[in-house]
Amino acid sequence: TSDTRIASVTASDVVSVTYAKGKETVSLARKDGTWTLAGLGPKEELDTSKTYSLDSALAYLDFASVADPSKEATYGFATGAVYTATLKNGIVYKATVGNKSGSDSYVKLAASYTPSGTNKTEIAANEKTVREFNAKTGKWIYTISSYSADNLSKARKDLVKVKEEPKKDEKKDMK
Repeated sequence: TSDTRIASVTASDVVSVTYAKGKETVSLARKDGTWTLAGLGPKEELDTSKTYSLDSALAYLDFASVADPSKEATYGFATGAVYTATLKNGIVYKATVGNKSGSDSYVKLAASYTPSGTNKTEIAANEKTVREFNAKTGKWIYTISSYSADNLSKARKDLVKVKEEPKKDEKKDMK
């Protein structure tokens, strides 16, 4: 990894993703390798061509620069988009995307963990991962590329499409 890598979360370990901005929250879960979106209407479906970045948004996240933490109140985090990824092991990564800074956007990251099992070795390892991530990354505010920021701030309209009506068999209609 490079010196600018702030997160390298293994995409295949991500079991759920939530995007929240304003009053909208979009929750997706992966079951048997397939993403599903809660609350789809009868004429809606998940646009699978748009789901490639769901689990990989934090896989190769690099920063462009480090921002001045004393100016955090001006970076737009209070009204920004929040991306949350939950892993198989129970670790949760949260990225809050703020305002744009030129072609980049401000972001801050944090990890948390709530043990679900009783394996003390696994719990200790996960707690250590979270502690180290937060110590290294959690105290900083970064700017990231607009591409990375877009992957962390999807809205429902970015992920849902109108379900296509099944095409009728034209030969039957010609009788």
